[in-house]
Amino acid sequence: MGNSTSHPVHDSMPQQNSVIFEQQGSLAIATLNRPQALNALNLEMFTALRRQILAWSNDPSVAVISIRGAGKKAFCAGGDVKSLVIQLREERVKSQIQTSSRLPSVSPDSYAFFIEEYSLDYLIHTCKKPVLVVSHGVTMGGGMGLLVGGAVRLVEPKSVLAMPEISIGYFTDVGASYFLNQMPGKAGLFCGLTAARMNASDAIYLGLADLSLEPQRVSGLFVELSRIAPSEKVERGLLMETVKKAGGQDASVLPSSLFQKYQSQIDQLCEGGSIVEVAQSFEKLKHRGASEFPWDLSRFWTGSPTSASVIFELLKRSQGRSLRECFDMELNLALEFCRRAEFVEGVRALLIDKDQTPRWNPAQLDQVNPAEVDAHFTQEYRIEVVS
Repeated sequence: MGNSTSHPVHDSMPQQNSVIFEQQGSLAIATLNRPQALNALNLEMFTALRRQILAWSNDPSVAVISIRGAGKKAFCAGGDVKSLVIQLREERVKSQIQTSSRLPSVSPDSYAFFIEEYSLDYLIHTCKKPVLVVSHGVTMGGGMGLLVGGAVRLVEPKSVLAMPEISIGYFTDVGASYFLNQMPGKAGLFCGLTAARMNASDAIYLGLADLSLEPQRVSGLFVELSRIAPSEKVERGLLMETVKKAGGQDASVLPSSLFQKYQSQIDQLCEGGSIVEVAQSFEKLKHRGASEFPWDLSRFWTGSPTSASVIFELLKRSQGRSLRECFDMELNLALEFCRRAEFVEGVRALLIDKDQTPRWNPAQLDQVNPAEVDAHFTQEYRIEVVS
C-alpha cells in the first residue's frame, strides 16, 4: 500500500499555474486550474498535460492517473479558441491576407494548438496507465475530448455536457468523429448539429461517461485510489468498483435519460441522406410546434450552414475509421477551418465582440457548395503518437 501524502510534481514538469500536478501515494492528479475561464484549455495546458501524463504513464510509482477541474462551475468549457482567433486575426492583418482572395497558409499557432490538443486526447485514450477523468458542472468541446478518452469517466448529477461547435462556425472535433458515431442510432449526429445539452443520465446512456459521483465524494475516492500498491496493474473493473464503493452511481439510480426517451424521434429527424434533408425534418418539427420535444434546435438554425454541412459529411466519412484515423482527419479539418472565414467570424461574434450576430457566408444551407465542403477534407497532417 502507498501512503496518501500529497506532494506537487516538480521534476518532470515545472509547476504550471494553469495546471496543477500532484501525487497522492500511487495516484497522480492533474487539476485544470483556470476556474475564472471555466478551465478553458490553452496551448500551455495541452503541452503540460501531455508531457506529464506521458511521464506518469512510465513512472513505476504511479498506478492511476486522474484529471479533474478546479472551481465549482466547470470541469472544462472547451478550448481557448478566443485567444487562438485573436492570434489568427493579428496574423492576417500583418500579412494583409484579409484583402486577398486567396486563403492564408496554415498558421503556426493553429498547428501548435491543435496538434497538441489532439495528441493529448489520443494519449488519454491509449495511455498505458488507467486515466480516471472526474468531470463536474459544464463539460463541453475540448473538455469532452478529455472526458471521453478516460478508462473510467465520471460526471456529477448536475453535469451539463455539449458539443457546441456549430455555434462558432467550427466542427465537432476532439475525437467526436469517432465517439459521436459510437452513440445509439442518430444521437451523435443530432448532438453535433444541434449542440443539444446532455445531463448525467444522457452522458451515461450515450456512452460518454460511466458513473455519476457527487463532487464532495471525490476526496474520499482519491484516498482509496492512493492506497493501491504501485506495482499493481489496475484494470478498469477494479477502478469501477472503487468508484462505486465511494458512492458512484450508475444510470439505474439517476433520473431517466431524455436521449433514451426520445431516441426514436431523434433517429427519425436525422435519417435523411443529406444535410438539407435533415434540415427539412427539423423544419417540419418546428412548424408542428412539438412542445413535448425537449430541444428547440435553435443552435442549428443560428449556427453556421458550412459547419452543419461539414459535420454531416465528417460523421459519414468517419464511419468505420479507427480512432487514430479520426484524429488525423480532424487535425486537417481544424487547420482548414483556421484558414477560412467561418470559424474566425463565429468566434468574433460569440466570444470576442459578443454581438451574437455572426455573418455566415453562405447564410443558407442550400447555398453551401459541396465542392467547398470537400475542400475542407485535406490529408496532409497527422497527430503525434507517443507512449
